[in-house]
Amino acid sequence: MEITTARVVNSSQLELVTLSYEVILDNLKTSLNNINEIDLKISKAFLKDLSNALDMKYEISKNLKQLYNYVDELLVSCEISNDENRKSKYLNESIKIITKLYDAYNKIVSDQNEKEKVMENTDAIYSGLTYGMNGLNETVVGNYNRGLKV
Repeated sequence: MEITTARVVNSSQLELVTLSYEVILDNLKTSLNNINEIDLKISKAFLKDLSNALDMKYEISKNLKQLYNYVDELLVSCEISNDENRKSKYLNESIKIITKLYDAYNKIVSDQNEKEKVMENTDAIYSGLTYGMNGLNETVVGNYNRGLKV
């Protein structure tokens, strides 16, 4: 999974949530594949940020906060467990929950008629494949302030 500057700069608030879920899922799947070398700091940090960003005046935010807390508890249990089967169970349960949230937000984003970019005053960024390479290169056209108004 690769999240480029162009994806972040051109994202709406909802798309940033889906990007966060992508990062969490990537980290959880990597940990599942390397069960003996688990590092869940990234997932836990993104979960905390998602949780802190919730507007608690809405009922859905309270439900999401409970889900985020539950996933965080699963990740803590995973980190302290010495049993590989339990670690796998905790990670799979976390992946299942985050995947459902990711799919739901992705559906909302795809139904969104007009998106408002989170960052203003950003340069145009064009991405494309370079000769003989499989990776994406970013080219900035214009000034190079990257969204910072001076």
